[in-house]
Amino acid sequence: MSERFFLGLRLAEGIEGEWAPFDDAIRRFLAEGLLEFDGRRLRLTSRGVLLSNEVFAEFVRAAP
Repeated sequence: MSERFFLGLRLAEGIEGEWAPFDDAIRRFLAEGLLEFDGRRLRLTSRGVLLSNEVFAEFVRAAP
């Protein structure tokens, strides 16, 4: 699940699915404008792409 999550976020179209282990980090990054959710897919914003190393580092810490 973690691998699919990380690889999917690197895609422009983002990912869809279950992200429960990352809920806290996702909420924070949505609030900070680093991620966006369109009701179906989660993706990095333009700003999130620029700061993707920091985003992914947080997800690695939260990974099960």
